[in-house]
Amino acid sequence: MKFKIFSTEINVSFFFMAVLTLALIIDKTGFILPVFLATAFHEAGHLAAMFVLHCQPKKINLIPGSIQIVRGFGVKAQGELFILLSGPLSNLLFAALSFMLYYFSKVPFFISFSAVNLLIFAFNLLPVRGLDGGSILCFLLSKIVTGSKCEVILDILSLLCGAVAVFLGVSGILMGKINLSLAVLGLYVIIGVIIKM
Repeated sequence: MKFKIFSTEINVSFFFMAVLTLALIIDKTGFILPVFLATAFHEAGHLAAMFVLHCQPKKINLIPGSIQIVRGFGVKAQGELFILLSGPLSNLLFAALSFMLYYFSKVPFFISFSAVNLLIFAFNLLPVRGLDGGSILCFLLSKIVTGSKCEVILDILSLLCGAVAVFLGVSGILMGKINLSLAVLGLYVIIGVIIKM
């Protein structure tokens, strides 16, 4: 499915909709909807910053496991940092708003939504390749080291974060607390870094 919002082309793949629909149908925990909404607010934060800086994307591709934003042109350094920080900060804002709504209404969805937003905020600030934290780190390091050294530092930190996630996930499994998702996430990070090396 393709459509345009202003001058930005939006491509929603069939597989994105199929995976989302299937996840919502089989979800027994009730966390898929808050995760989806928090992720959407995260990306909306990035997009809002781009529109504020008048560098709206040419194209947005929604595919399973990823949202690809294709920008037409760059911005000044301060603007790039603003765009990178706007996604995690939007999650922090929605976490605070959801917590206040829970405090006054006691509706369980709001506390779940607040927790998910906090997790996505913290996760995206990890110094890992492909996450906002990794891009922010490269942006800051580029002021003091060359681009190739920045990439090496980011790869090392990404591998360390992946290894810690695998260790914690496997430890959780061995202690009887099934935490397969953490180990899988760690492996995903490690494999992603190795492929890009």
